[in-house]
Amino acid sequence: MKKKLLNILLAVNLFYSCDYSIYTTEGKYYEQLHLNQRYISLREAPPASTIHLSYQAYNTLTDSYKKKIQLTSIDSSGFINPSQNQTNANYNIYFLGGSTTACFEVVDSLKFVNLVQRSLAMNYQLNVNTFNAGYPGNSSLSSYNKLVNVILPQQPNMVVLMHNFNDLAIMLYQGDYWSTKVMRGKVRRKVEILRDKSQVAYLAYLENKKIEPFYKLKEGLNGIFSVFNSTEKEWHNNKQNPNEIDIQQLESDFKSSLITFIRTCRIYNAEPVLMTQANFLIKDPPVNSLVHQYAKNIMQGSGYDYHKIQMLYTNLNQIIKDLANQENVTLIDLEKKVPKKSTYFLDLVHLNQRGSQLVAEIISQEFAKTIVKPQ
Repeated sequence: MKKKLLNILLAVNLFYSCDYSIYTTEGKYYEQLHLNQRYISLREAPPASTIHLSYQAYNTLTDSYKKKIQLTSIDSSGFINPSQNQTNANYNIYFLGGSTTACFEVVDSLKFVNLVQRSLAMNYQLNVNTFNAGYPGNSSLSSYNKLVNVILPQQPNMVVLMHNFNDLAIMLYQGDYWSTKVMRGKVRRKVEILRDKSQVAYLAYLENKKIEPFYKLKEGLNGIFSVFNSTEKEWHNNKQNPNEIDIQQLESDFKSSLITFIRTCRIYNAEPVLMTQANFLIKDPPVNSLVHQYAKNIMQGSGYDYHKIQMLYTNLNQIIKDLANQENVTLIDLEKKVPKKSTYFLDLVHLNQRGSQLVAEIISQEFAKTIVKPQ
């Protein structure tokens, strides 16, 4: 009897062992399928987080760089703080763009998006809220994704778009907007997204534990923190042959992306605004200037020299101007209104504190003309 009972228990144990083995095998199979599902990447800073940026600040007096660390806080909706400062605001303006809009290198209170809100309130008695939806590396197509999935549900009154350099770089390096070869690709697998989140979580852990070497390690960790990888490292294996790039198609795709933004805003009763990108891309840079040596190093991977890039960049800004006129869209021509002087820039396109303040003044003056003050 005992032997029979023991055999039964062994048989039951064997059954459940086999069942568990099958379950775990199938589970891993379906888990792999799940991780390989494709998703559209929103490309934004993690909501309710803090971004640590280590960057080289340009000193206009000595023509040299000095390493600095800047912290930027993100609100619960994924916008750069501070946002929604005016509780009685009756007009909401959203800014879309890449790192030149995010202005991570400038302290939060002096980012031009925040300064515009304060300037309109103090100088023009316009109570508005401004929201900074910029994110490093984003192209106009990435911003369109943010527009549709995050901003439009909030019923914006106005949406401002500023893009150029990222669109140009992405298409020169990848060949088009839709490549999945690099971190800036639009379509990604969940396993890639989970990997990126784990890296960000690791950085957050270091911060929360107050580990002193965090800031020293940050430079080494930049390799896994995809937002701040250098262009050359990120696209090292994805360089295009200049002879294979259709410049006419590149410019056409850029124009189509802008038109898509404009038409979508209007369908949802939001006023679209286009801005050209302010820049320090002068025609004949001094050979020994560090800013322009940096530019040449970054651009080498595209297969074009500095002057060719400068011409293509200027062409994209001109497309913005022509399209604004063609579509009867408000244009803020920062390329024209911000002097091409190192006084206002950290490098070729990123604003320093003075540049951010100047841009805020230019934008505020334009908005004061177009935003109707409620009676």
